[in-house]
Amino acid sequence: MYIKATRTHTDKDGQPIRSHRLVLAQRVGDKVRHRTLLNLGTDYPVPREKWKAVTDLAEALLHGRPPLFEGEVDVQAAAEDIVAKLRARGFRAEAMQEQARKPDIATVDLDTLEHENPRTVGCERLCLKALDDLGFADILHGLDIKGRDGRIASALIVARMVHPASERDTSRWLRHDSAAAELLGLEGDRKALRRKTLYRIGDLLWRHRAAIQRELFNRERALLDLPETIAFYDLTNVHYHGHTGGELPRFGRSKQKRDDCPLITLALALDGAGFPRSCEILPGNVSEPGTLHDALARLEAVCGGTAPKPTVVMDAGIATEENIVWLGEQGYDWIAVSRSARPPLPEGGPEALLITSARHEVRAWRLASEDGEARLYVVSEGKKKAENAIIGLRRNRFEAALEKLHGGLPVKGRLKRYDRVLESIGRLKQRFSAVARHYEITVEKAKTGPNATAVRFKRRPQYDEADEGAGAYVLRTSHIDWDIETVLRTYWRITDIEATFRSLKSELGLRPIWHQLDRRIAAHLLIAVLAYHAVHLIRTRLAARDIHKCWASIRESMRTWVRITTRLRQSDGTLIVNRQDTRPAAEVAAISSAAGVDPAIHRTRTRVMN
Repeated sequence: MYIKATRTHTDKDGQPIRSHRLVLAQRVGDKVRHRTLLNLGTDYPVPREKWKAVTDLAEALLHGRPPLFEGEVDVQAAAEDIVAKLRARGFRAEAMQEQARKPDIATVDLDTLEHENPRTVGCERLCLKALDDLGFADILHGLDIKGRDGRIASALIVARMVHPASERDTSRWLRHDSAAAELLGLEGDRKALRRKTLYRIGDLLWRHRAAIQRELFNRERALLDLPETIAFYDLTNVHYHGHTGGELPRFGRSKQKRDDCPLITLALALDGAGFPRSCEILPGNVSEPGTLHDALARLEAVCGGTAPKPTVVMDAGIATEENIVWLGEQGYDWIAVSRSARPPLPEGGPEALLITSARHEVRAWRLASEDGEARLYVVSEGKKKAENAIIGLRRNRFEAALEKLHGGLPVKGRLKRYDRVLESIGRLKQRFSAVARHYEITVEKAKTGPNATAVRFKRRPQYDEADEGAGAYVLRTSHIDWDIETVLRTYWRITDIEATFRSLKSELGLRPIWHQLDRRIAAHLLIAVLAYHAVHLIRTRLAARDIHKCWASIRESMRTWVRITTRLRQSDGTLIVNRQDTRPAAEVAAISSAAGVDPAIHRTRTRVMN
């Protein structure tokens, strides 16, 4: 079977117009005849160099064989389109005179055909493949979590990856919506998927958290040949909706502005490739700088005392002078944003001009070194635009509030007493503290009576100074021998940990937390981090095949790959039960192949008399 282009006529300019046809070569006696199977049109979009790949894949699909190679997405889509059209015309694979297997032929009553028990299977196969490559079952076996408990733990991790929810809803999803229990041999074991059992396994994982994290990181390092050069460290907090009787839930400064809820803090260290190296669950009111010593102690325990010490990359919230000195005493190199007041913009042109992956320009100057450290003055156009947009929005709201206050003075029923107006302005300054210092505000009082007559404001010099300094920051590092570009690009990778926190919160159900016991809260957060190990492995493999998708998009794409049971009866009354995966679409097949999962049809079939 092949594609050929046949000249049919010419256009008005005399140029030949070719019709593309799918042709089957058949031997009849001692001659070979060409039989046209499909007319593919005059503007067939697939390039000529891919035609053979399309027809080879179409033949494999017609015969129910998995492809012998991992095709491109456009090749897969074109082959599936050909197969669909041929089957719609009643074309049979036997017509190509291939005997790939002995056909399983039965006479059946089509009126008895039924489909039932559909379960999602595509994303589950990706997750279980990742856990298998990480040796998750072997790690648990080494911790004496064997057999059934180990499979339940895998089901719990898969559920957090595919359907993040409470243990109650996780139990329902595993029993009714997903094929994960079937793939893990837990189907029919109702006690294995009960909420109490899931809680027990979560407690078990938390009890062995240090060993599990250590072994996972070691396997990731061996699997992907990860370097021991960089460690990114940061904290995030998660709001909590349960009772506040435990040690972990505490009111503190919420980065999501959820000051109405107690918080739990997750401290996370990532390696240079974005994989979690260690994590710890801390009370919600913990001081960020005070966590670094314990975090690096845990990091050494995970990586082993003989491993070379990595360069620690920190945000300004953790990079106190005390921590900087301590890192040097312990033999760690480091990169951090300076917490000190930013110096004036250096004179002259920048020493380095870089373009980020987002196509933003970054200028950098090397400042005078101090106490054995290098300092860089950096101006980022992307950061400047973001800061100006935020400051501009706050300024507009602040000015609008002042104008509203002024406009209401002569209006009946609106605030007008002088002392009350001053209180209102004080509250506005507190609310808009980041921009209030840019303005000089005066309130004029009536010559007689307690009322104010005007609220006036004008911009101070700080207004323009804030605009000029937007997007600028100073980097400090112990690597005095590194060039500017190396320091900058290493520090910019701290955005990986920010992306990890976003993924944990939005894609892996890190928040909100509804549990009441501290160990259940901690287990909930740990399961999300363990799930991220597998998620990041999948995304790393897809990126290597030029498939750049967030986990939510991957998960959504894989939902169409399901597993279904088909029942029908033969003419003698024998019941045929066929349980198999549907054929994945082109995009799904490309994702699964890139992740190391064979997109073949997985089938089990039984015949019973009843």
